[in-house]
This record gives sequence, C-alpha cells and structure tokens, in this order.
Amino acid sequence: MASSTIRLVFSYEGDQVSLESAQRVEMLPLPSHAVSGYDGEAGFWVEVRDGADRVLHRRVLHEPMPHSVEVFPESADDQFTQAPVAEPRGSFDVIVPDIPGAQVVGVFASLPEPAPPAESAVDAAARVSAGRIRPAREIARFPLPAEDGE
Repeated sequence: MASSTIRLVFSYEGDQVSLESAQRVEMLPLPSHAVSGYDGEAGFWVEVRDGADRVLHRRVLHEPMPHSVEVFPESADDQFTQAPVAEPRGSFDVIVPDIPGAQVVGVFASLPEPAPPAESAVDAAARVSAGRIRPAREIARFPLPAEDGE
C-alpha cells in the first residue's frame, strides 16, 4: 500500500534498545535515504530489511539517543562544551513505509567511546567534546508486525 506506514516507538536505557510498539498509520511515507554506499559512516539510522536481509528502506535520524548534552559557558568569552549523560534513557519514534516483503527493522548507532575506569568529569567532558565516536553498527533488530496483526 503506497500510503501505509508503520510507526515504531522505541525506548532505550544506555545502549539497550527495545521496540515498545508498532502501529500501522495511513499517511504518505518519507522517501528512503541511500540504501547502499554508507559502510563505515557514523550516525544513527533504522533499516527496514526483507527476508534475504536486503535493505529496502533507510531512515537517518538526528541523535534520538543522546549520550551528551550541550553545556552553556560560564562566561561570554568561553565556548559551549559537551558533557556526557550519566544514564542515557528515553524514547523515540520513527515512521517507516509498510513495504511488502519487509520483515525486520534494524537500529544502527554510532556510540561514544567507552569511558575509561575512574575517568574524571573534566576528562569525560573533554572526551565527549572531542566527538570521538565509532562508525555506526547495528545495536538492535526487531521483527516487523505481520500485516494482519500488530
């Protein structure tokens, strides 16, 4: 169906992602971002795949699982910095097209470098501000609902 989509609601705690709900919604789907040629890229996206594990649709998202927050400078001469979020948690949703043959959705993310043991707050802020992240990798995969049931 060209005008059918699936609204996926995810929750996360740290780097653990859960699919909370999947609901069919009648609306025009957004076009796909590139479905090939992005190996090694950083960022966050979801992929809809078929039974042969081919990417049918890819939707890039802007930081739905933030691991850092922007910190305002103490004086006008200072710059904004990034500070790590101690316990990242929350939820986000994404709309994907209801594609015939689609079977799974994969969640891909670039995660920050892990904190070294006993890292100071100053060192953590410097590490996060430097933006050292890894290429995106699949962090979760879920089956899509069958057409006759949610």
